[in-house]
Amino acid sequence: MDQLKQKYSTQILWIKEVHKKYEQFLPALFFSTGFIFDVMTLGDIDDTSNIIMLSFYMFCCAFLLALEFIDWKPSQNSKSYLHIFSTYQEDIFHFLLGALLSAFTLFYFKSSSLASSFIFLSLMVILLLLNELEAFKKKGLIIKSSLFKLCLISYFFYIIPLLLGTSGQFIFYVCIILASLITLAAFWLIYKKGYQRQQGIKEILLPQMCMALIFIFLHACKIIPPIPLSLKYIGIFHQVEKTDNGGYVTSQLTPSWKFWTHGDQDFKARQNDSVYVFTNIFAPGGYEGTVYIRWIQLLSNKDVTSDRIPLTITGGRANGFRGFAFKQNYQPGQWQIRVETENGLEIGRINFEITKDKSTAKRTFHREERL
Repeated sequence: MDQLKQKYSTQILWIKEVHKKYEQFLPALFFSTGFIFDVMTLGDIDDTSNIIMLSFYMFCCAFLLALEFIDWKPSQNSKSYLHIFSTYQEDIFHFLLGALLSAFTLFYFKSSSLASSFIFLSLMVILLLLNELEAFKKKGLIIKSSLFKLCLISYFFYIIPLLLGTSGQFIFYVCIILASLITLAAFWLIYKKGYQRQQGIKEILLPQMCMALIFIFLHACKIIPPIPLSLKYIGIFHQVEKTDNGGYVTSQLTPSWKFWTHGDQDFKARQNDSVYVFTNIFAPGGYEGTVYIRWIQLLSNKDVTSDRIPLTITGGRANGFRGFAFKQNYQPGQWQIRVETENGLEIGRINFEITKDKSTAKRTFHREERL
């Protein structure tokens, strides 16, 4: 028994030495591990396992952050597992934070065009890098508090539309208010535990309220991805037909081996041709709402919106809600179609060019059933 205890103590000592030696690299390692873990395991946004997992992560992050704010340390007589937990407390926090940020980053990527998602990804990476700099490590709680608020707001953006089956500007402000109420409640509870008022304002209220203001600013600029919606597919076609069994068949001139194109993005238009756009939009089960198909002509000096066509969608279909719109009156040139929410948040886009086809030769269309 004594040999077993000695062996156990030696292993614990070795773990602590390794931890101390590589301590500066561990936060980034655990953050990266959490990101890779989510990339490998994350399913659709409305998966029950996702809801349970992300809710658990949020609770654990809040608990660990609270322990750090009250400066909790196990006593000398505490159980050994509490000492081990205390040693790796910060690493566990970074792992969970990495998992949360990666999950929400993936959701943001799915829910918007690259431009909007890139802004959020850049924000998260910058905050992570700041947390690794010595100058900011001295303000560690400020950075961690800001990152936690980022995750908390993103969590509400994720969970509230799933629960209510809708999204939009009202839901956005509901999420911001809920996250802010939690911030105020956390400040009050920690203050009651003896935390200094000025320190609490500096490390809880100010950074978390600033993060909320950043989200409000980004929302006003219409660059926040509209979670939980995502564009699974969009393409340009010469015709889209709805079949008797509820399916859709698209017709295109572009051969199918050109897999990198989405239909007829180089649209050859003859007289009386209509330009069709076909979309697959993912929405979670129980969701009902309206999205808009915006047709934009890209002129040399400005972009001109010619139509904004509403499309009512319902969620719950694994391959996404299918719908289409078409345009009969158009001019040759560069065009862009944006799929956006009612308040103008972009879900996705596609660019294409319309050129006149004066040929009278018979055309061969490639037809494909869209699942």
